[in-house]
Amino acid sequence: MGDRTAAAARELGFNTVRSAAGDADDLVRLVAAETRPHAGLLLHAAGADVAGDPAGALAAQGFTARRLVLYRAVAADTLLPGVRDALVAGAVDHVLLFSPRSARTFVNLAVQGGADLGAVSALCLSPAVAGALGDAPLFRHVAVAAHPNQAALLDLLALAPDGPGRVF
Repeated sequence: MGDRTAAAARELGFNTVRSAAGDADDLVRLVAAETRPHAGLLLHAAGADVAGDPAGALAAQGFTARRLVLYRAVAADTLLPGVRDALVAGAVDHVLLFSPRSARTFVNLAVQGGADLGAVSALCLSPAVAGALGDAPLFRHVAVAAHPNQAALLDLLALAPDGPGRVF
């Protein structure tokens, strides 16, 4: 799990909690390093749409692992009016993008809503998120966090050449 999920697990009373502090590959490395393949069933509690397959990767290493879908994220079909209006008015300097799916959804809805993203910087959690933006130069600037976690993404915002500005 990541740092935020680890903190939530600790708050809920779990005693043994480890954070991979990264992406699905980091999680697989952590589990493989700290667990033995025959120690029991590993459960990957996740959403319906995931970036990576930790359970599959661990199964390939001899672990007994299953993914349990606990939720499904449904993409919006329009931007909230205030968000659309801010984008159209040029009142947004940066957008934080956390997943490939949310990046694609945001771009599609922003363009459909009449926004010109040429003055907006896209700050992306990972290379996969940046890749989901496509080849078209829609944004003023695209940057990728040094590590795939929220803290590193927020570091990008703090280090933006024109300052943190107005964020969506």
